[in-house]
Amino acid sequence: MLITNEDIIDLAKPILGDNVIICKQIKTNNNSAFVVKSDGNEYIVKFYLYRNWPENDKIPYINQLLQKNNIPCAKIKAYDREGSKFENGYIIEERISGVPVLSKDGIPLIPTNIFTSELERYLYDLLAKQVSKVHNITFSKFGYINGGHPIYHTFHEFMEEMMMQCNTDGLLEHHVFTKPEITELIHGLCERFKEYSDLKPVFCHGDLSMRNVIYNEGEITLIDWDDSMALPWMADVAYLTYPFVCSKVKQLENRKVFLDSYITAYDKGRFDTFEKLYHTFLSIKYLDWFYKYRAGKGTHRMKCNLNELLKDIGLDIQLRV
Repeated sequence: MLITNEDIIDLAKPILGDNVIICKQIKTNNNSAFVVKSDGNEYIVKFYLYRNWPENDKIPYINQLLQKNNIPCAKIKAYDREGSKFENGYIIEERISGVPVLSKDGIPLIPTNIFTSELERYLYDLLAKQVSKVHNITFSKFGYINGGHPIYHTFHEFMEEMMMQCNTDGLLEHHVFTKPEITELIHGLCERFKEYSDLKPVFCHGDLSMRNVIYNEGEITLIDWDDSMALPWMADVAYLTYPFVCSKVKQLENRKVFLDSYITAYDKGRFDTFEKLYHTFLSIKYLDWFYKYRAGKGTHRMKCNLNELLKDIGLDIQLRV
């Protein structure tokens, strides 16, 4: 539904007071979000695009979890996915002071005279320590968090479900892969993920990136926990490192800084192989999106990277590039 300024004011006033003004709309991929101000304080008013994502009980549960473990986060002022006149619900939360490190398009938002390579390394050091703390929060099972009760007993079981649900119509329609090759890919990846069955489910952000980091006077805050899940720590970190090793401009120094500063009881030496498996999964997912919505434009490098990954993990499938 179309959200009007009147809708926003009428919603926010009973919660934030009579002096609510709308400052600006925020660019997001999935939701409609606005910055509002009341009595000198700023808040985010977000209207959800999807009825069941994020899961209904997830966000309040996560907010309590973060506060309980002394992890910086935006405090929720109001949340409703059921009784609201807005069909998919809304959330009102405090706005974190500071500036996002990167825009949604990956452009640095910290002034260039401040955003030096030294500061960038410092930020990845801070992020690694923050994520280490998040990953200290454990679950008994894997997958979607809902209200704190994931349901998958093993990681490879969850990944098999994820990959079976992964829409590959774009790849099939444009003859990037055949149906038997997709089946072989899914089976091969799932079998290889079984080698990491000893890793326990931990609280993972799910969209780990400097795009979701607010920087303010030497401190950082992770935002946007909509995609958070209970996964092995390696999955969260591999998501972060995907653009480091698969993009046009590789950022291997940032990868090294993060991994050196990241703290875990597990063997970090096993990460390199897992990373390739997870990057293969992400590459298939992203490549399908580019074929489905951009007719395959700008995918040459992505296909070359995927061929290299498939070779590294021992799957005898190659794309024509």
